[in-house]
Amino acid sequence: MNLWIQRAMGRKAKVSAGQVSWSLAVAFLLFLTVLVHPAVTAVLLAGIYLLAYTNLLHIRFFGSLLGYGQLKQFLGSFDQLKNNKVVLRTGAANLRRKNDLGVLLLWLLNVGFAWWPSFELQGVELLGLLLLGGLLLAWSVWSLVNARKQRKTAYLYFERLGLVGYYAAAAEINARPAREERIGEDSVDAEEIRSENDRARQHPLYGRYRGKNLIFIQLESFQQFLLDRKTVGQEITPFLNRLKQQSISFENIHAQYAMGHTADVELVALNSLYPMRHEVVNFTHYDKTYRALPHLLKEQGYASAAFHGHTGEYYNRVIMFQTYGFDHFFAEDHYQVTERIGLGFPDRPFLLQSADKIAQMTRPFFAHLITLTSHFPFEIDQRGLPDDPDLSPMLNNYFQSVHYTDQALAAFFDELERDGTLDDTVVVLFGDHEGVPLQHVDELIAWLGRDPSQRAYHDFDLRKVPFLICAGEAGSLTPQTITTAGSTLDLLPTVQSLFGIERTKVQYGCNLFVKEDDFVISRVYPDGTFASEEYVYLADVTETFEQGTLYDRKTQRPIPFDHTHESYELFVKAKRAVASSDAVIRNDRMRRADGISAGLPPQFEFELSPELSECLPLMERDAIILPYTYAFEQIQKEAQELTGEATWQEPIWDAFYEQHRVRLAYLHQLDLEANGRPIYFQDSVYLPFLSEAGYELEVVKGQTIFDLIESVDRYSLILLAVKDEGSQALSPKLRLRLSDIQIKELNPSRLRWSYLNVILKTNRLDSLDERAADELLELDVAKGSKIDGFTMPFDLSVKSAGASHGNLSSIRIDGREYAQNHRGINIVVYSLTEKQVVQSTFVDTFNTLYARQTVYVARKHERG
Repeated sequence: MNLWIQRAMGRKAKVSAGQVSWSLAVAFLLFLTVLVHPAVTAVLLAGIYLLAYTNLLHIRFFGSLLGYGQLKQFLGSFDQLKNNKVVLRTGAANLRRKNDLGVLLLWLLNVGFAWWPSFELQGVELLGLLLLGGLLLAWSVWSLVNARKQRKTAYLYFERLGLVGYYAAAAEINARPAREERIGEDSVDAEEIRSENDRARQHPLYGRYRGKNLIFIQLESFQQFLLDRKTVGQEITPFLNRLKQQSISFENIHAQYAMGHTADVELVALNSLYPMRHEVVNFTHYDKTYRALPHLLKEQGYASAAFHGHTGEYYNRVIMFQTYGFDHFFAEDHYQVTERIGLGFPDRPFLLQSADKIAQMTRPFFAHLITLTSHFPFEIDQRGLPDDPDLSPMLNNYFQSVHYTDQALAAFFDELERDGTLDDTVVVLFGDHEGVPLQHVDELIAWLGRDPSQRAYHDFDLRKVPFLICAGEAGSLTPQTITTAGSTLDLLPTVQSLFGIERTKVQYGCNLFVKEDDFVISRVYPDGTFASEEYVYLADVTETFEQGTLYDRKTQRPIPFDHTHESYELFVKAKRAVASSDAVIRNDRMRRADGISAGLPPQFEFELSPELSECLPLMERDAIILPYTYAFEQIQKEAQELTGEATWQEPIWDAFYEQHRVRLAYLHQLDLEANGRPIYFQDSVYLPFLSEAGYELEVVKGQTIFDLIESVDRYSLILLAVKDEGSQALSPKLRLRLSDIQIKELNPSRLRWSYLNVILKTNRLDSLDERAADELLELDVAKGSKIDGFTMPFDLSVKSAGASHGNLSSIRIDGREYAQNHRGINIVVYSLTEKQVVQSTFVDTFNTLYARQTVYVARKHERG
């Protein structure tokens, strides 16, 4: 398998002593499992071969090994497996080759050996085998330690140790505490930054849009060649083509990402820092301080929010966007997801629902939207373009998905214009990275009419992405095309200058309005890769100068070179720049830069919920509080496992204990068997865990669903809609009480069913429309229409989808969403006298009858 992977990467296959030692050591360990049971060996072999095959697929798309951080992300939890199974299944379907059957045959051959007729080892034979195995393991450890001393690149770890040894080395490195690197910010030329800021202040657009709203739209897998390009006579991106004519268009922008792909682009675009070559920053450095754009704009009074149609836990965005300074993050569960394309929520409804949320933001605002539909594997049934019969399904589907997103952008801009937001807003659109897999680059090069003999050069050039700046204010921006070479690293310094913000010493990009050269460093390729006005240098995986390839920009062909060539200084400059950026992140240098004080970042300041705060006087000394939700805790647990470091909350928790003598903790940190202290919490998801651990559960402060309905004022509408599951906690004994509050169709025999109810409260409770079904339920009532004799005073739309039918709850009044979209019964109360919504809450009736604000206490059951 090691040789197979080397050939897939275009490398000469070679066998090293380290590969041999690790292969034999793994074989020895597998042999020991045979003695337990051959089935164990078969499962372990399947895991190893699946890992190898996943790397083959990754190489065919990205040209590199699957990094350790990516592997942790892929296998990090059951939720992550669910998120990634689509990528693996469709990736294999689109990138497989006929000779891949060899992987399956190798696995079957090895399993056959595992089921070889049984035999027994005794005495000297067993002792000799164990001694030989011990020597092999020692040899493997020695080869790993020796490789670590030489500070190998990722590929050289693989070449020297093989695939299993490569991941063992990565795990060992990841487990070590980070050490301070001796590369400082002096690698960024302070004089160059001062000069650039001086030139920027003289530019006519400097500060032109100070106080205006700002929207970033990060376009998934959009490449520059798509703009103004046609397929079968039709434009692939007709809207962006029109928009470009009204915008500032930067047409020589290289993608900038590494192991984290789209998440890396968020780091680059919001911070002007290079992505880290062998780490996913969202997992290993989420607790550092960043001078991201939301922080910079917050100093000018801006509100901020990020929007994405995928799960918030993916790439740890729910934490990372807090770190970047966003006030809010709207992930998939904040939207009404009624359909899916490819990996998730389609761009058109995502953008339109985001427009509704943006309309409610405090002005001025910064909104960062990340699209999704044009993500590989480009599975889309909607065909807005004719398919080219001469192209593969992969390229045709790529063009279809990009066209879909282009049309979704058109609808989004129409919505912004309709509600007046666009008039006072600057919109920045940029691609994140390439979309066409490496396996189809040859086809793309031929389709574009480029020289196929220079594949590597054109592959580098085709990774360019669009970057457009447009302003809704008529006449405020003169359309122009800027051809200065840059990358997405330059996006932040360029855009922030429009708002009167100067480049800082921890921003590694340049202001493209005043940049004076065409030098660009790329982190997509091995360190040392760069492009200049005269040359393109593509570094080799060994990251040594002589092993790379130098191209002449004019001829687009390789030229001879050595250490005396002028390009060597640019190679050294490129390596120093990325190493410096890595050190800034790893050593948390932004905490000390630009007058930022040491200590915890402001976004991590802790505040207990109002309900828990009210209960503090009732709590025993040394009692425990679980201050967060279970979902948040799981994200923190995974991140801590990745970094091996203490959580960022611990200093805050220590200070909290000094003040209140009550301890804050995560549930997974507690020894529930040995613990004798009471545990206070609010998230009902904790209830079954603590009950199963032998704790008695009590309500300290809260309101049941019966109390909640009873407390609603007369002359109100009570609107109910279930998400996921809303009946497990409703025991048959409660049927009469439920009937009293007009909940008659929801009961535990209808597990995971959809349910909705419209209840009118006057002097009594009357259900106007109650439904429960094992399918998606929808109710639409126009303003002025009657429902069971009652005239509806507004446009009402209610949707309920149980776990198997979409998993959502939506209650919209006059087009505005009010449901919390949480598991259980979502409740919205509309006052007919006040003519407005007066309450929006939920009861997680999967676990409890109490509403969301309830405080619980768990006490260890006294035995005997």
